[in-house]
Amino acid sequence: YLDSEIFDCRWHRLVLDATIPANTSLTVRTLTAPNALDESRITNLPDSRWSIPITVTSDDAPELLLQSEPGRYLWLRIDFNGNGEATPLIRNMLLYGPRQSALQFLPPVFHEDAASSDFLDRFLSYFDTVFSEIESQIEAFTGYLDPDGVPSGDFLIWLGSWLDLKFLAEWPEATRRELIREAIALYKQRGTVP
Repeated sequence: YLDSEIFDCRWHRLVLDATIPANTSLTVRTLTAPNALDESRITNLPDSRWSIPITVTSDDAPELLLQSEPGRYLWLRIDFNGNGEATPLIRNMLLYGPRQSALQFLPPVFHEDAASSDFLDRFLSYFDTVFSEIESQIEAFTGYLDPDGVPSGDFLIWLGSWLDLKFLAEWPEATRRELIREAIALYKQRGTVP
């Protein structure tokens, strides 16, 4: 199980790095609870206690919105459905939470009916996810402006071009990074005897 350490956490989404061959699938269910439960109790719970099953095939994006009720603890149940010759493979999973929904910014009338509010929350989560990914890319961009964080190759040359630096082909990467790091100090001395 996973512990969010947040009371009534609304878990957001699950992203799978998976290979799903044709005619196979993954079925994902989730369970939330306010307290940690024993494994024996989890295995004896009826299917109705788990979220609705979401099936992911080779045609689907391996990303899904979690459907469980809010709860501090989360359990995942993933069924691998093979075809007798092949089975899906999960290499990695990313779990996002808590869900930050734009629903909280809408007038109270949108929260009155529980079923409509739940649907609207799930609908808006798609757009919230897109905006969140854009924000993450913007935040990660600052790494491209750091001589120690910029990726090697073209991006390092690109960062040097911002400072009007031309690198010789034989210069090692460490020298290029050092030159970018010291560019401002070097430009202060440009045109002087030192």
